[in-house]
Amino acid sequence: MFEDFKLILEILTKPGDFFNRIDEQPIGELYKFWIQLSLLNTIIGFILSLLNISGWSSIVNKLSVIIGSIFPLMPISGVFLFNIIFSIILFIFMITFGFIFTIITSFFIHIFVYILGGRGFKKTLTIFVIASTPTMILGPVPIISRLGSLYGFILQILGLSKLHKFSILRAVAVILIPIIIIGLIIGALIIGSVYFYGSQILTKTSHTLSIVSGSCSNGIITIVLANDGKKDIDTLTDIEVLVNGNKIENYSFNPAIIPPGSTAITTISDHNIKSGMNRVEIISPSNSDTTVVYC
Repeated sequence: MFEDFKLILEILTKPGDFFNRIDEQPIGELYKFWIQLSLLNTIIGFILSLLNISGWSSIVNKLSVIIGSIFPLMPISGVFLFNIIFSIILFIFMITFGFIFTIITSFFIHIFVYILGGRGFKKTLTIFVIASTPTMILGPVPIISRLGSLYGFILQILGLSKLHKFSILRAVAVILIPIIIIGLIIGALIIGSVYFYGSQILTKTSHTLSIVSGSCSNGIITIVLANDGKKDIDTLTDIEVLVNGNKIENYSFNPAIIPPGSTAITTISDHNIKSGMNRVEIISPSNSDTTVVYC
């Protein structure tokens, strides 16, 4: 069915006639057609990339810092070789992962086709492979590629109406409903992420503390702590006290709950306190502060 490249021109210029005389195609035939589209896409992209010699030369010269000094000595031939390698890799990627992605997309859309009364997955796959034609042909061309995507969308609607015998309204619904659902899911995820991380940031900035002063007398350390945040700090649950890197258990602040803008005092008597320099660190959910006292 798809051996003739002239069919691509017919799909682009007379899609209605084409869909009227075509039915579902075997996956093997669709894959052969996909290879043709991928080959044309690669050739067009290759030619256009050669026309942008200066742009590719800049990329090649940057890569030459890692790869070696061949490309800077031969910028034009280097660009040509780079384009060949890049085009081959792109072509392989398109005829493998590109086709697999098209199958997955078609299967997802077919769920809604089935819900709205359509039958036959191969029909849906045939529609979406054929509807990829303008995108594959015009995709490498700047600006015009957007028109290719729009035309591909029109071909999807036309194909659904012809092969699945849908009305235009139902065909549009099949395409738009998944887009709306995905948009709502993405929107919900974004809103949820913003809310989660926003609440985390608010929580972290609401229990900010600082050590006002620290002193030591007879092996007992005295610390004055200030609440610089926006919420009360419960010294029993919101903070940890470390002396010389060791967590301290036997301490109590007065008052136990520090309102915003207020201070509290504590005395620490522990075996981790040593003669000489002692490093005291107080940690809250928002931040930590450290001071050094000498005993």
